[in-house]
Amino acid sequence: MIIRSTMLKDIKSCPAKAAYKYELGLVPIAKGRRIRNDLDFGKLIHEAIEIFHTSSLKDAVDLIEASPMHETKRKNRQTAKVLLRRYADTNSVEIQHLEKSFQFKIGSHTWQGRFDGIGVYQGNVWVIEHKTTNPLYLQIKPNDQFIAYWLGAMIYFQNIKGVLINNLDCDKLEVTRIPVQYTKEEKEEWLDEIKITAEVYSRYRTKGVFPRNDMACNLYNSVCPYMALCSESEGTRDMIMARCYEVKESLKLLEW
Repeated sequence: MIIRSTMLKDIKSCPAKAAYKYELGLVPIAKGRRIRNDLDFGKLIHEAIEIFHTSSLKDAVDLIEASPMHETKRKNRQTAKVLLRRYADTNSVEIQHLEKSFQFKIGSHTWQGRFDGIGVYQGNVWVIEHKTTNPLYLQIKPNDQFIAYWLGAMIYFQNIKGVLINNLDCDKLEVTRIPVQYTKEEKEEWLDEIKITAEVYSRYRTKGVFPRNDMACNLYNSVCPYMALCSESEGTRDMIMARCYEVKESLKLLEW
């Protein structure tokens, strides 16, 4: 089984949600234009930083100006440009590689991911990761994504110190650099956790039974997109799927 960090998060939260999303590839049919400001803003910042490193600050600013965006009070073009310039002014990382995909084995399963880059910071080699998360919600440990970046990077590069997180704060318009390191004990504990979690979910797949976690139906003041399926009897779900959902093959193939 292939595992990715977002998929693992959903498996841990609710196996039924993971099954609808990744086994069947279901996404709710959008009513009108789908607005994803947080995701789109983060993607734009990532692209602008990459252009800054490969071309120039001017070209990166031009990208922000030219890109379509649903602007909000917190996340808009002006905020993006200020954060980009702040990042450029304070950057002391020598980027060596950008957008590196990786995979490694955990038991009989394969972890798959992609990190933003590899760079030299204060004389050491680090995985570089950019985030636009509110600092109040940026959890460093435990964090499956970050430790997987470190393990994945060690397959391709030598002497990886850890993960250097560039957190671009949309409220304070500041860039905070957070170095994260892991011990051998943390590595072994995490690998054991993931192996067991993957084995349990694989058994769910074999049996075709995916437990529903009623504590995950309303998280962060947001109703789960699969609530319409989980709250109805099994006999009516095919009709609900056909009427309210569409299939996104990239989710089934874990291509995102």
